[in-house]
Amino acid sequence: MNKQLTLKQEMFLLATLALVQFIAVVDFMIMPPLAPKLIKLWSIGTKEFGIAVGAYILTAGICGFLGAFFIDKYDRKKLLTLLFAGLTAATLLCGLAPNYPTLLVGRIIAGMFGGLMGTMVFSIIGDVVPAERRARAFGLVTASFSLASILGVPGGLYFANLWDWHAPFLVLVALSLVVQVLVAVAVPSLTGHLNAPRRTPPEVINSILNDRNQLFACALVISIALGQFSILPFLTAFLVANVGITEAQLPLMYLIGGATTVVASPLIGIMADKFDKARIYTVAAIASIIPIVIITNFPPATPVAAVFLATTLLFVCINGRMIPGMALVQGTVLPQHRGSFTSISSSVQQLSSAAGTFIAGFVVAKGADGLLQHYNWIGFFAVGVTVLSLYVVRQVKQLPMPSGFGQGQGAPQASTLNAEA
Repeated sequence: MNKQLTLKQEMFLLATLALVQFIAVVDFMIMPPLAPKLIKLWSIGTKEFGIAVGAYILTAGICGFLGAFFIDKYDRKKLLTLLFAGLTAATLLCGLAPNYPTLLVGRIIAGMFGGLMGTMVFSIIGDVVPAERRARAFGLVTASFSLASILGVPGGLYFANLWDWHAPFLVLVALSLVVQVLVAVAVPSLTGHLNAPRRTPPEVINSILNDRNQLFACALVISIALGQFSILPFLTAFLVANVGITEAQLPLMYLIGGATTVVASPLIGIMADKFDKARIYTVAAIASIIPIVIITNFPPATPVAAVFLATTLLFVCINGRMIPGMALVQGTVLPQHRGSFTSISSSVQQLSSAAGTFIAGFVVAKGADGLLQHYNWIGFFAVGVTVLSLYVVRQVKQLPMPSGFGQGQGAPQASTLNAEA
């Protein structure tokens, strides 16, 4: 039966989903800060450690693709609960790992569950929140990415230094148990999408390939991912090697950028809902070109204040185009097919992110003097992808939300969803 979700309940739901997303992001980000400790402890090389980090991304991408074929067959709440429990168990395995092989297995399992977490979060938002408030909802949840960058890296190092490398995983497990309770309370049972006829895997793929709107939505996802992950992998290395920023100053850079983005994300979401999502994406994308060009062409000995200002603007603009962009993508599919499409688009995003990293790794080289070469080429590549996305975003059209899936009237006091009482 239908159940009314008040705006207060909706905000509680979004806060809970933001925490779920925060856990999933930190679970991924928690590994890199531990590199020095684990490499020394187990006498492994950077290659082995890189495999442990990359295993998460690979399995997340594969499972995200496979999830498209079953994710719309179940109650969203039940599936989210199961996936979150699996991620928590995998994190516990990592925290208790006595050796490298066990940790590697834990990261693979974590990627299996973590790769679907974002899909479930965005699918629930798309089902519950009306289109006129959806970008704001994405802004609130997306702020968890910035919060993870603020707390994930320094927090992981703090607990690892306070106790040992196991501590960050175990602390995350404890927090996950609390969030699991919030999921049980805040997330309603969502079954309205189950009324649609079931689709076979070929039908899922064909429905996307034969839908021009969804193809452009996937193209937008690709352009967003390439524009970000071609720049970010070598950002800190370039700033340290070429510009002269010290490693001790990097946490402060991410703290300032992340804190600013946390504040800006909800505001960007509100503006996207009020003034048109494609328009706000266009403004943020064009604005992002400025810090991309500046940062990738920084001369040596650039003042620290100028570096922090440019990187903060970059973080805000990158987030500023992701929020309306993802809201647009979610609006291209009917609720009963949203889970499968979101799973495919998430997989496309992860694979595109990996492609952007690979392209950057192929182009950027380390010279004999220790400086990184051709990073500005990657900057121009990112600018080109961003400019291309300005055309793509104009081709993405929003579908009207059917009754029973969070419709609102102007600035409504409640949203309607298919939920079990």
